[in-house]
Amino acid sequence: MSDDVPIVVVLKAMGVASDQEVVQLVGSEGKFSQAMAASLQECTSLGINTPADALEFIGKKVRAASRGEWQRAARRSKVDEARELLAHVLLAHVSVVDYNFWPKVVYIAQMLRRMIYAEGDASYMVSVRVRVKVRVRV
Repeated sequence: MSDDVPIVVVLKAMGVASDQEVVQLVGSEGKFSQAMAASLQECTSLGINTPADALEFIGKKVRAASRGEWQRAARRSKVDEARELLAHVLLAHVSVVDYNFWPKVVYIAQMLRRMIYAEGDASYMVSVRVRVKVRVRV
């Protein structure tokens, strides 16, 4: 990856279709929805509304891997490269079968929930943006 990717973009690329679903996965209580509000707005401001938009966004961030002369593989689309990255590099210990990202989505949502819960005071969380971004070097 050449740049950070917002966590809501990652969730959308893994098939979470709506902002409401993101909030329900992390927690629908006020503390959690308020903490996620800025991240959801950032995703919208980037013009990412569907899983396809998110995969395209991530695909643009993936660096072209340098390959030797002997390793000429068929060129894949940026969307396919993004999907492969999410399936096999990000949280590699959580298996993905047939591009079913649901176990990884639940794992990420649980991590977000615990991070927000650990922050403590809900009034503090109103002004603090959830700054979870994914950085993967390929």
